Parts: sequence; C-alpha cells; structure tokens
Amino acid sequence: MDNWEWWYSISIIHSQLLIPVAIRKKKDSSIVVGAKDLKEKKLDAFLSSGSTGALVAAGVFVVRRIKGIERPSLPAFLPTGGKKQPTIFLDVGANIDTKVEHMVENAKIANIYSKTVFGVESPKIALLNIGTEAKKGTDLYRETYAKLAEDTTLNFVGNTEARDVLTTDVDVIVMDGFTGNMVLKSVEGTLKYFGSSLKSIFKSN
Repeated sequence: MDNWEWWYSISIIHSQLLIPVAIRKKKDSSIVVGAKDLKEKKLDAFLSSGSTGALVAAGVFVVRRIKGIERPSLPAFLPTGGKKQPTIFLDVGANIDTKVEHMVENAKIANIYSKTVFGVESPKIALLNIGTEAKKGTDLYRETYAKLAEDTTLNFVGNTEARDVLTTDVDVIVMDGFTGNMVLKSVEGTLKYFGSSLKSIFKSN
C-alpha cells in the first residue's frame, strides 16, 4: 500500500470513529435532539442542513435501523419520465464500499418507501449499470443483479444505463454510494451548465 493510500485509509477510519463519539457527547445538538424526537414519534420527519455524517450517525445510533438492514443509505429524488412521483436513487453517497447485501437492502428500503409515501402499488426497480444485459458490470453488479432477480418480493426490471436516468419510467434505481454520488453531481453540474447558458443567451439580446 502506498503512503497516500495508508494515510487516506487512516483518515477515513478516524473520521468514522469521531462522528459516533460526537453524537454521544453532544446530546443537546439539534441533530441529536431531532433524532430523539423522531424516535419518540414526536415528529413525522426530521430534516437537517448539518453534517451528513452526523445525520447518518444519529439515524443509526439514536433512531436505529429497520430490522434486517445493516447499513443506512442516502437517497435522492429526481423527477423523471413525466411520472407524477419522482424516481428514488440510492445510494448517493452514504456507503462508498458496498456489498451485494447492502445493494439488495437499498432496493428493499426504496421499495417500501415508494409504496407507502408515493402510493406506487408495485414499484419498478432497476440496477444502474454500464449496459442492460444481465452479465454487464463488475462482480458486485452481476451478483446484485442475480439476487434482485430471484427476490419475488421485488418488481425488478433489470439494468438501466446512466443516459436514461432522467427519462426512465422506473420508480427506483439502485447503485453503490460511489457511483450514485458521481451520477448525482453529474446531473447537478449539467443542470447548472444549461441554466447559466440559458441565462447568458437571454441577457445577450
């Protein structure tokens, strides 16, 4: 392992250890108080513009996870394909190093959310990949495809490609946190570019 890789690994581990400690020590912080109120059902939802890491840690250590879910994930909701409800993208950054079981968990979480919040009877679930064929992608994606395909509780419709994320008719798109974060920021950057370009065109005449 190169020196920079070693230091990077240590910094990641260090930051992950510090966040739970901060959550436990700062019991009067807005994130901890909000998480406690959510757990005690004083709130229906809790939003924060604070540290993403602290918010995820509060969800894990204060609110606690759904039974059977090993890791939390970060979703994004994007209007796609002219549907009334947005498409759920996850994970978009909570877990960079992801396992097959975590990808399947993400599909199940989003499936429940789409049903209960958006009222979709049988949410269509797709896996983001570099091609639509079942054998495309890395071992992680091929194995995840196989697991999702054999799960009879999910309406898995196969792979979808990044070029279709804003026009797709599926309700859920599953991916690992690294890929999801790149996709989300690419979409943000594209929209920002077109927005500034249109503004310049209108101002020029």
